[in-house]
Amino acid sequence: MAGGGSIQSMNTVIKNNRNLLKKNRTFIKNKKELFRESGGELEFKKLSKAELDIVKASIRKKAKQDTFKMNFILSVIILIMVTIFVYFGYEEYKKEVLYEKAIFEKEKRYRFNRMIGSANFSLGTVKLEKSLKRFKSAKKLYPNDSVVNSRIKLVDSLIRVDYQIKN
Repeated sequence: MAGGGSIQSMNTVIKNNRNLLKKNRTFIKNKKELFRESGGELEFKKLSKAELDIVKASIRKKAKQDTFKMNFILSVIILIMVTIFVYFGYEEYKKEVLYEKAIFEKEKRYRFNRMIGSANFSLGTVKLEKSLKRFKSAKKLYPNDSVVNSRIKLVDSLIRVDYQIKN
């Protein structure tokens, strides 16, 4: 068999690696093992009250620094999220406002054309062509408006009648 030696060495390396992984110990396992070996009594380093206060102060200082870092990071993340939500919400709001403004302008032009057309119509045959022009402008904005359609027909028929009377 060719390559038998190299395959054997690969198997040995894999086996040794597997054995190393099994020796992974956690802190709790090490603590239990240390407690069991000591016979139930653990010896700790003796500290004076001043040294103990210094250790406590350093632990509290480190905890305070960690808390500040976490609060700062959390604040930055929340600020970024709020900024993103506000930005996209504002974009939607802006689109909605522009759409409503366009509708309002369209409605305003429609009402203006209709009003001027009616005013020209009430002046009589002198301004019938201008009245027809205004009603047609209003019809371009709202083609299905029955009032404008009926007024266009009325003004158009009056213009025809006036033309026939003159000729």
